[in-house]
Amino acid sequence: MAKVELTKIASDLGALPSQVAFVLAQLGAFPENGAVEVDDDTLELASEEIRTLVESKVVTLAPKPTPRDIAAALDVPQSDVQKALIGKGVLASLTTVLETDVAEDAVKQFGYAVRWAEAPKRKEPDEATTVRRKTVGGGTLRPPVVTILGHVDHGKTSLLDYIRESRVAEKEHGGITQHIGAYQVAVGPGKITFLDTPGHEAFTAMRARGAQVTDIAVLVVAADDGVMPQTIEAINHARNAEVPII
Repeated sequence: MAKVELTKIASDLGALPSQVAFVLAQLGAFPENGAVEVDDDTLELASEEIRTLVESKVVTLAPKPTPRDIAAALDVPQSDVQKALIGKGVLASLTTVLETDVAEDAVKQFGYAVRWAEAPKRKEPDEATTVRRKTVGGGTLRPPVVTILGHVDHGKTSLLDYIRESRVAEKEHGGITQHIGAYQVAVGPGKITFLDTPGHEAFTAMRARGAQVTDIAVLVVAADDGVMPQTIEAINHARNAEVPII
C-alpha cells in the first residue's frame, strides 16, 4: 500500500485536493498531513467519483462552515474568501460560522456549487468493535467490495438507499444513476464498500469497470420487467471478472 500526496492525485485528475480527500475518506482512506495510504484498487475506484465532482464543479462542505473551511475546500487564499464575502456585504473573520445561503453564495463566486455532507468520522476503536487486521499474503484485510448491477430503473440505487438509510435516488437527474457511486456502510464490527453502477445502455464501460474491482456482484431485477438487455450484460461482466453473483 503506497503513500500518495493529495496534490499529486488532484493534479493527475484536474481536481481540488479537498475533492480528492472527501472521496478517499468516504472509502475509508483518511488523509493525514496532505498524504494518504491507499491501494491501487481503491485509488482507481475513487478516481471515478472524483472525476464526477470535477465535471460537475462541486465541493463538499460540512454544516456550519467558516471562511477558513471554504478556502480549504476551494484551495484558494483565505483572504480571497473574505473579500468575496465583503463584496456581498458580509464581514466575517476566518472562524465565523456562516449561514448556509451565505456559504453557498461565497462558493458560487468561485465557480463551484456546494454539496452538503457530514464529514466521515473515525470511530474510536474499542474491545467490542475493533476489527483486527490479519496478514494475508503480505497484505492486510480490507472491507469487501460489493457492486450493484442491473438494468436501468430496476431499483439498484433504491436498494442501496435502503441499506444506507438515505435518499440518493430521489436526487438523481432523470431518476437514473449516471456515474459510479462508492459508499461504505458499517456492518457489525466492520464495513462493506458498495458500488452503485448506472444501468442505462450508454454506460457499459462503467458497469464493466465496477464488475472488475468487486468481490461480489449483486444483480437487481425488477419483478415487473424481468430480465432485460442490461441484466444479461451485467451477468456477462460478472462472469468475465470471475466474481460470484447474488
